[in-house]
Amino acid sequence: MNGNTPPPLSSAPLMTIQTFSTEFPDFSVGALKWLIFNKREELLERNVIRFWGRKVLIHQENFFNFIMDRRTESLRHRNNTQ
Repeated sequence: MNGNTPPPLSSAPLMTIQTFSTEFPDFSVGALKWLIFNKREELLERNVIRFWGRKVLIHQENFFNFIMDRRTESLRHRNNTQ
């Protein structure tokens, strides 16, 4: 392996919303923004997101730990009746 090869995107622990959504297409940009809007304080406390100026960065491993810890089960869109 030569030293000029850039690392794959997923090697970075912090990603922008757009990059995260591109890397993991099951999570759309809109869904990620909705989650951040509705769980901002908890995401910050659990080190899932960080702010770099106005930019939101997502920590990949902490994001999936947050999901696996069932932290999103109670979330529902307002027009969802189930």
